[in-house]
Amino acid sequence: MKELKIEKIVNLTPHPLNLMMDGEEIVIPPSGVIARAREERKLIEVISYAGKEIPVYEVAYGEVENLPEPEAGVIYVVSSLAAQAVRRSQPHRRDVYVPGDPVRDHQGRIIGMRGLCKI
Repeated sequence: MKELKIEKIVNLTPHPLNLMMDGEEIVIPPSGVIARAREERKLIEVISYAGKEIPVYEVAYGEVENLPEPEAGVIYVVSSLAAQAVRRSQPHRRDVYVPGDPVRDHQGRIIGMRGLCKI
């Protein structure tokens, strides 16, 4: 296992990241910038249900918007969808992570995570 020393974690999601480790919690607030994969939709059919027409689209995800350029000592946390788009379009990027190993409350809601993941 390799240890990577970083200086900064930039949260490019709209939610605070609650890292819960060894009984302690580190909260990384949203940066105010959200990295998103561009969505391209194409209408492919219409389903008729209960007297209504429901459009059905084929969806493809392209380039990631709002992902900063790599910076020494900095990692970026994005959604899984954005990370998959980065992996396809910029496979050389090693500074992009997603929230991982969720911690849930008694109702099953995610309240934090025990770490980060790479796609």
